[in-house]
Amino acid sequence: MLTQRPTELLLIVLIILMCPLAEASQNPITIYQAKKIYTMNPMLPNVSAVAVQNGKVISVGTLKSFKLWLKNKPYTVDDRFKNKIITPGFVEPHAHPLLAGIVYRLPSLSYYSIPRPYGKSYVPVKTKQQAIARLKQYISALKKPTQPLIVTGYDILAMDNGKFTLDKHTLDKISTTHPIIISDSSIHNLFLNSAALKLHPLTPQELLVQGVNREKSGELTGVFEGATASIMMSKKLFSHLTTPTQNAKTLKYITDLSRKFGITTTSELAMGVLDWKTELNANTRFFNAKTTPMRCVVVSFSSSLVKTYGKDAVNKLESLEDQSTNKLIFNGVKFFSDDAFLSLNMKMKPPGYFDGHHGLYLTPPKFLYQLMLPWWNANQQIHVHSNGDAGNQVTLNALAKLQLEKPRFDHRFTFEHLGIVTPYMIKKMSKLGALASVNPYYLYYRSDMNEAYIGADRADTTIPLKTLLDNDVTVSLHADMPVAPPAPLEKVWIAVNRIGMSGKVKAPSERISVYQAMKMITIDAAYTLGIDDKVGSIETGKFADFTVLDDDPFTVDKAKIKDIHVWGTVFDGKVYPSSQIKP
Repeated sequence: MLTQRPTELLLIVLIILMCPLAEASQNPITIYQAKKIYTMNPMLPNVSAVAVQNGKVISVGTLKSFKLWLKNKPYTVDDRFKNKIITPGFVEPHAHPLLAGIVYRLPSLSYYSIPRPYGKSYVPVKTKQQAIARLKQYISALKKPTQPLIVTGYDILAMDNGKFTLDKHTLDKISTTHPIIISDSSIHNLFLNSAALKLHPLTPQELLVQGVNREKSGELTGVFEGATASIMMSKKLFSHLTTPTQNAKTLKYITDLSRKFGITTTSELAMGVLDWKTELNANTRFFNAKTTPMRCVVVSFSSSLVKTYGKDAVNKLESLEDQSTNKLIFNGVKFFSDDAFLSLNMKMKPPGYFDGHHGLYLTPPKFLYQLMLPWWNANQQIHVHSNGDAGNQVTLNALAKLQLEKPRFDHRFTFEHLGIVTPYMIKKMSKLGALASVNPYYLYYRSDMNEAYIGADRADTTIPLKTLLDNDVTVSLHADMPVAPPAPLEKVWIAVNRIGMSGKVKAPSERISVYQAMKMITIDAAYTLGIDDKVGSIETGKFADFTVLDDDPFTVDKAKIKDIHVWGTVFDGKVYPSSQIKP
């Protein structure tokens, strides 16, 4: 009988266990060469080659500099990018993939063009009259006499002068038999006709929810104003759009669209808005699938966690974070301060709005700090949807109280959107260690319109990127998809040029350099999501996620940055041409 000493047995076991690792380490090295590779690593800003093995970067430099790595090892040199530009894979730091996929696949009334990964292009509508005419077209195409019509994208500001007149009386003139459900461009407001209101009668308690608008008689107007009311109704009205089969198609659609724009890491900034468990299952199955060439960072919607798990919500999130994979990463929690920018329902300081309306707080200011405190004490990263200068002040006050309660370093508390903000507030953000994740489309899409409601000074200084950087605030650029398209190079173009849709330059002193803007869609976006150790720059040890461009954003005319074609992406070291994206 063969006997072994314990130490010898342990050695044998370790050798057996290490065999798969040893085999993996011998996987061939692939060297990608390009016209230029921008690493976004300031210590080695640009190179001509990157060596990849087992889905990660093992070295950057030149073919010559890899000599020691390649000695007696199998490798291939892939020079298909010799005339192209490589950057780190673009990172989308604030999106809602499941919601965006639902919205982009539904009939639309959008004022703006909507990019699609495949299929016919969407033709925008520009007036309320055109929107009503388009609704009638959608109704006439329905096959069943009582079939519901769900439409998205109605623009309150562009089509209705900021008013909420698309009520049940207006919609009943289009149809009294077909339930009509319309979501606005901010996804914060809903409009229903009488038939739609009958689908899910509200309880007496639900009738008291903020934003459930009623006539003097007590009858519902069909207008659900603000995120609190619209989320409540969306859960009732859209559940049939979030079945497992639908979710897979929806996430593939939006991921394909994101890939076309060069994104390799996206995010879900409010998982649980519709249904916590449904969204968790959908994201887990889709993003962990081997066939999905995309990472996703999930930030959980705090109120959904609390509603689902009660006092155990913080522990649940911590255990969920332990289940993170390389492709689906759970990190942090989301809160809301005030309401939407696009519909101008955000809260503004005096003089407020010229037309006298006041906007909405989604979380009463006195409760925001108290709600965040347990998550802060658990060392969670906190993201706050915060838009108007009054809303941002409330968020800032809450952060100051949190820091007094428990001082934290590198907490990465993030103001999400930060629409209207003052220099003083930015300085305090910096002192408190806050980050800013901003939507540049607030400037491009809305500054011309907003001048009539808040004045040119506040409208044109939306997203003051230069002032934020001058105060050492880390900034990322996001699309808040479906609010805006997942187009990182267009975001860079907006940040660098600061042009409104009229072509007028807005607050030129707030323009930033191409390099600063590119950081905001790569390494600083990754930093905002807490994954800068994994992606965001092309460095040894990080995932081999790259974006491949046909032209150089650092050298082309700044006015043409948004027009640069994305050839494709490299994800986990594997090449994915945009031309191969299909339904």
